[in-house]
Amino acid sequence: MKISHLSIENFRGIRKASVLLPDHAVLIGDNNVGKSTILEALDLVMGPDRLSRQSPIDEHDFHLGQYLASETSQHGSAPHITIAAVVTGLSEEQQIHFRDYIEWWDTSKHKLSEVSAPVSATARCRQRPY
Repeated sequence: MKISHLSIENFRGIRKASVLLPDHAVLIGDNNVGKSTILEALDLVMGPDRLSRQSPIDEHDFHLGQYLASETSQHGSAPHITIAAVVTGLSEEQQIHFRDYIEWWDTSKHKLSEVSAPVSATARCRQRPY
């Protein structure tokens, strides 16, 4: 099992990002460019603590610290954080266990497939956003 894709919206310093992860990846870059934020987003959506925390996020986790509804937000609603991970390479046992939540990830196009189990696809488990 591996994480193939991560999408982040409105989390800390990231307004919107889509990250494709190859089999082996290294995050490099200057200070304050988002490396730790990507890892913290992964921990938030996939880490073992995600189910036991009372409040997994706080006001400091929202992009630019904007967590209240305002006139500038879409439809006057409160901003939301969305973190979604595409998990691929599920074992047969995991595919059976998550069968009601599986979608197919097209490995050649790097996106969700519109058809069930295309030749270049692998199963992925759908994660709910925060």
